[in-house]
Amino acid sequence: MFDWLPWLANACKLAFPDTILQRCIVHKLRYSLKFIKASDEKDFIKDLKSVYNAPNIQEATRLLEQLRIKWNKYKVVLDDWLYSMDKWWNYYNYSWPIRKLIYTTNIIEWFNSLVRRHMGKKRVFFTKKSVEISIYLAIIYNQDRLKSIHWIKQIRLELAKFFPEYAKYLI
Repeated sequence: MFDWLPWLANACKLAFPDTILQRCIVHKLRYSLKFIKASDEKDFIKDLKSVYNAPNIQEATRLLEQLRIKWNKYKVVLDDWLYSMDKWWNYYNYSWPIRKLIYTTNIIEWFNSLVRRHMGKKRVFFTKKSVEISIYLAIIYNQDRLKSIHWIKQIRLELAKFFPEYAKYLI
């Protein structure tokens, strides 16, 4: 994912030509909210959520068109969503669990908090290997919690289809 850093997207494509670029929907939503009155935010977000929860790009486009009519006073904001759709349409190529992983960082933040909690107050590591060992031990220690993510197996299987060269690492 990349946002507002076109040089990063170009660098990714240069280094990894098969990279699938995806703009962050959460950042797009936050940027859009700068132009929405506070009293309208809750309803606007609810309506916009139907767009990024749409099953496919055609349905998302149709819903955006409907929102442009309903939220005519924010037509410019919704036009921006519609006209920049090519920057985030790859999102619709994936199933719901992967899409949820793309548009939210909750699971990543949760994992990071598990690792930080396990490492305690240690803030300095003398070697790269000591950091790797600490993270590995945090994962081993929290293995049961990590297995509780009930949809992780589905994500791994789907990612193996998209990236067959890495399938042996995902399954």
